Formats: sequence, C-alpha cells, structure tokens
Amino acid sequence: AVSFFAWLIGTGTAICFSVAVGRFDKRRASETFSQGVFSAAGIGLVLLAFMAFGREAFFDALGPDAEVRSLASSFWTWYAPCAFLEPVTILLNAACYADGDGKLCVISYVAEFSVKLVSSVLLTFAMGIGGCGLGTTLGDVVLLGMLLLHFRNKANTLALVRHFSFADLWDICRNSFGDASTRLCWAGLFFFINKYVIDHYGSGMLPVAGVAVALISVTEAFNGISNAAQPLVGVYMGERNNKGVRTVMDAAVKFSVVGGLALSAVLLAAPVLVLKLLGIDDPELVAAGKAAVRIVSLGYVFWSLVTLFNSYYVFIGRVALSCTLTILANFVAPWLLILALGGFGVCGTWWALALASFCATASPSSP
Repeated sequence: AVSFFAWLIGTGTAICFSVAVGRFDKRRASETFSQGVFSAAGIGLVLLAFMAFGREAFFDALGPDAEVRSLASSFWTWYAPCAFLEPVTILLNAACYADGDGKLCVISYVAEFSVKLVSSVLLTFAMGIGGCGLGTTLGDVVLLGMLLLHFRNKANTLALVRHFSFADLWDICRNSFGDASTRLCWAGLFFFINKYVIDHYGSGMLPVAGVAVALISVTEAFNGISNAAQPLVGVYMGERNNKGVRTVMDAAVKFSVVGGLALSAVLLAAPVLVLKLLGIDDPELVAAGKAAVRIVSLGYVFWSLVTLFNSYYVFIGRVALSCTLTILANFVAPWLLILALGGFGVCGTWWALALASFCATASPSSP
C-alpha cells in the first residue's frame, strides 16, 4: 500500500515532467516537479501516521497466531519510517531519471540494495526480525541522500518552486494510477493469500506463501523495461511522433518476452536455490516450496507483458484501459482462480497465481 502511493506520485510526476520537457515548457516542468515533491511529502506523512496508529487493527483483521503476530509487530515498528521515505525517494528517482541522470539512479539503487542486504542481516543478529525493518529504513535513507546529489549536477534542470494545485495533483494521479495500482492490488492480493493460507492450511504454511509472494514481487523487475521506455515515449508523445513511440515499444516488447522467458528458465532450474535464499529448510516445507517456485514462475512471460502494456496505456493516455488490465491481472483473476482451484490443495493457489497473468494477457483489455 505504501508502494502504491509512492509510485502514484513518482510515476505520474515523471510522465507529466517528460511531456512538459518535450514541449520545451521549462516553467511547466518546474511546476510539475514541485507539485510531485510536495505531494510525496504530504502523502508520506499521512502514511506514517497510519503506521503509527493502525498496526493492531491490521493484525486483528489478518488473524495470525501469537508468534507470527509478535514477529510481524517487531518488523512493523522499525519499518514504519519507510512510509514517509519511500514516496519521497521514488519521486526523486523518477524525476532524476526523467532528467537524464540514469547513471545516478542505477548507482543509488545498487547502494540502497547493498545497505539493506548487509545491515538487515547484521542487525537481525542483534535485534531479531526488527533488524530487517531497520535495515530497510537505513537503505531508504542512503537512497535519499544519494539522489539528492543530482541537484549538484551541472546538467540538473529540476527546480523547486512554490507551486501546488489540486488540478495538477489530479493530473499526476490520473496519468499514473493504472501503473501504480498494481501495488494497491498487490496489497489486497497478498493480504488475501496470507488470510486464505492461514484459514485453510494454518500459520505453519505461511513461509511457502511468503515464497509465492516473493515470486510475484520479483515481477517488479519488469518495470525496468517500461521505466526505460517512459522518458522516450513521453518526449515522443509531446512531439506527437507516433513512429518514434512504435519503435520504442517494439523493442520493449521483445525485451519483455526475452526477460520473462529467461527468468522462468532460471527459477525452473534452481528452485532449491530460491528456497535456500529465503531460508526455508524444513523438509515438510521444502517440497511445497519447490512446487510453488516452479508453478508460479511459469507465468513470468505473461507478467512481463502485462507490466509493459499496463505502463504503455498510461503513456498514451488510456488510463481506464490500464486500470482494467492491472486490476484484472493483479487482483480479480488471482482471487477468483484461488477460490476456483481450492479443491486442488495448496498447489491450486500457486497455479492460480501463474494462470492469472495468462488470463489477463488473453483478455480483451490486452493489445
């Protein structure tokens, strides 16, 4: 849910900023960037307030056993600052990339990932699972600090001015809702998966549900293709250069198919490695985990295409179509398929996640 609001503001700001740049409207570009900064900070504060006061209500609705609840509460406490940091860092990353500083974006994300990985592991030894939450927060702090270096770049065109308009906020959200709503759907889907597994198979099966959730979250990597295409498509749209848009998207489709096939091949060949990375070594869970890895990974080509065209529809202003595809692929289809395939046991849940992307790709909302 935090990621939804972060991408809602960040992606929308980058799209509107790129269109303004394509029209050589410097004043409008500055106003768009400033609108994004103020909106991200404001929404971040609201989310931080929810993290501070909504924890117990959230866990009451989910209904885990006492041990799981205790662990999750510890993580929640130290992760809470990310509710403010993530909207701001996603906004700055999108703006820096749209402003041509892709190198800094890559370096800063590598640094963020490294800090999160190392500090989470080390802090877990000292603090328990709360160390993972604190490590995540520290990674976002590092990311924020590095992205701010862009403003010392001589090529920087991002300028903060006094500007706030609800009409501009609506324009930003309208342009990005189809893309960002993936995270909102995931919030509902992941809650539903955990709730369904707890109710039908007990809290002991939650680690395998965590594997499935991690595998779906990996499809976030496919956004790299659409993010790379976005500045070019945005500028070409501003120039009304349809041929340029088609050329970029043709290349993006090819990369999406190849990327999806490659990732599926890797996971199908090494499910045990995935389980080791996620710390699952209980013999009873390993078999179920291997099945989850192999089944869910079969849908990666279709997840890749759904991700790309979800963003493409946003780029060309087909927001309603983007929202339809997103909600179908990331919530409605998985939810219905999980219920329909429940008679096949826990593997039916994983097949539902694999088939959901195929159903969405084959739907009338796809190209």
